[in-house]
Amino acid sequence: YITVSSTLDYAGILVLGPVPTALAELIATLFLQLVIQRRPPHKALFNAAAFAGTVVAAGGVYQLLGGPVGGGFRFPQVIVPLVGMGLTYYTLNTMIVSLVIALSTGSKTWRIWQVNYLWTIFHMVASLPFGAGLAAAYHGLGLWAVVLFITPLLLARYSFKLYIEAKRDLLDFASVLVGVIDEFDPYTRRHSQRVSRHAALLARELGLREREVERVEYAGLLHDIGKIKMSQRDLVL
Repeated sequence: YITVSSTLDYAGILVLGPVPTALAELIATLFLQLVIQRRPPHKALFNAAAFAGTVVAAGGVYQLLGGPVGGGFRFPQVIVPLVGMGLTYYTLNTMIVSLVIALSTGSKTWRIWQVNYLWTIFHMVASLPFGAGLAAAYHGLGLWAVVLFITPLLLARYSFKLYIEAKRDLLDFASVLVGVIDEFDPYTRRHSQRVSRHAALLARELGLREREVERVEYAGLLHDIGKIKMSQRDLVL
């Protein structure tokens, strides 16, 4: 999944500073994950600490590079501090989670990061100027600017949600086709799923890009699609 919280974090650092923004992130994450999502306390605490720590570090780099807090920033002088802040935020936010997953599963941290986070780098690139624009609008227009910016943020989040759901629907449809194949050839039941899983593992070991790994995974699922006879394809369609 993708969230738009990084945009608000960037704006918060520019307007309030790293520490107040990190405190707000800490409280919001704990409330969301403990009260609303009902996650285990240790996971909620880890996520809250990771997010807050990321904000403090990213804001510290921004200030270290000469970025002003509370207004008065000018373009293009502020571009270098903004880029430093964005790179620090993205790197820490993604690598901390990847490291924890690697430690708990015995996998390679770099590979987990590549599979789960490499494709989100464009989201980071887009959210950084959007956060800076939100901060600039707030200084010029006040709270109304926040209201105006929240609407496209929510629309962006909804678009991301639709994109993820479309990918999930595609996988579900492929799984339905595999189920049809299993019904016609029960001797090889679950064969396509095993081929898909092993093919994806091999593709990742070969260092293929994740987009190519995904294609290999789908190809493994559907490699026996020809077993469905012409007279039976109406059942699928």
